[in-house]
Amino acid sequence: AMLKEAKGLAAIGVDLFDVTDNSGAAVNIGAVGTAYRLQQATQIPTLIHWTTRSRNLISMQSHLLEAEALGIRGIVALSGDHPKAGPYETASLVPDVRGAVQLMKLIARLNQGELADGSSIGEPCGFYYGGGFTIAENLQPHVKHLANKVAQGANFAYTQPVWTYEDIVHTQQATEHLGIKMLYGILPLTSFRSASYLRDNLGLYIPQFIVDKFRDLGDTAGQELGMQLCLELVRNIRNQDECEIDGIYLIPPARMNWKNRARVISEIVKTYR
Repeated sequence: AMLKEAKGLAAIGVDLFDVTDNSGAAVNIGAVGTAYRLQQATQIPTLIHWTTRSRNLISMQSHLLEAEALGIRGIVALSGDHPKAGPYETASLVPDVRGAVQLMKLIARLNQGELADGSSIGEPCGFYYGGGFTIAENLQPHVKHLANKVAQGANFAYTQPVWTYEDIVHTQQATEHLGIKMLYGILPLTSFRSASYLRDNLGLYIPQFIVDKFRDLGDTAGQELGMQLCLELVRNIRNQDECEIDGIYLIPPARMNWKNRARVISEIVKTYR
């Protein structure tokens, strides 16, 4: 189902796909293999999210070399969710590579043709990598952290989801001196419950007035409002001339099936174009 819907999305002009890395500390098919299948089936460049908390240093390098061999060269370097955030209470945190900045240092060494111990891999890898960026009322500490990633060679940043044009402009102005491409996350909300969960449990920054719009709405009305707000935001991004915005990436609601996810993505892409 995923490959079928991905081919349809390729036909409407998406620029890239990305594959998460066991997000939520849940078990999914591996990111490298999934990205390879997507890229082969659609001929669209496919990035992988790559996290540090569930792999030791040997496994980390081995899988990255596998990605290089399979032509998967775009990486979003992330710390990832704590293993105990998911259903596996006995899963352990692996501290060999601590956080996204250290992961970027490791990727940079592979791009120089060597492993972490300095031994040669023959030819350098060609990874194009970036990291995440936290959206918040106070951006200063997050801009500082992003500067550390840029210092390690990050070429782009995926922001957490944004729900207002003002937050995009604020973020763009706060980060423009870093000279890094910023891609803004777009996630349609579906209900008051989901909005509250994302804000209160996952720590995403959602302005209170956005959350309140969903109060007392049923499932259908909530989904319709979520898409309406999302499309309004995308139109504002497309039509604005206040600052140069590099692009957006789309996060379909998790509980939708592949067909409905593709429908949502298609509508947003057509509006943005």
